[in-house]
Amino acid sequence: MRPPIVNGLRAFVPRLLQADRPARIINTASVGGFLPSAMMTPYSATKFAVVALTEGLAGELAALDPRIKVSLLAPGPVKTAIFREAPGTASAQFHGMMTHMLDENGMDAEAFAERVFAAIERGEYWIVPQPEMLDPLLKARNKLIETRADPVLNWARESA
Repeated sequence: MRPPIVNGLRAFVPRLLQADRPARIINTASVGGFLPSAMMTPYSATKFAVVALTEGLAGELAALDPRIKVSLLAPGPVKTAIFREAPGTASAQFHGMMTHMLDENGMDAEAFAERVFAAIERGEYWIVPQPEMLDPLLKARNKLIETRADPVLNWARESA
């Protein structure tokens, strides 16, 4: 079974190439595609995969038809109803942490959408609607990698 993102690309990229006109593909990952989180390992792994797939696709399409552009949307927390339903007891603590994080740090959905559409209009590859949140964390993660330090997942330590 192929991941849905691969199915979508297999279905649409050949059609975009045949259309012989400018186009843009926007793949959605997450800040979780740059910053792994404890208790969300499978989620982080799939988002890292979307980041790599999108970067590779951008290079391939640049060689095949530079009129077909690619963008990567990497949202952070957005205030939606995704965590509003009560979870089972096994995930209650995790659910509580996620709900709190969204309430404290989530961006309003309308403001989020405005930033996304503005980035698309500018033709940006990296669509990061919440750079004020991602940038400092990304710098810290890159420093860990550059210095070969062990990974640090701050929120996991705080709850331990």
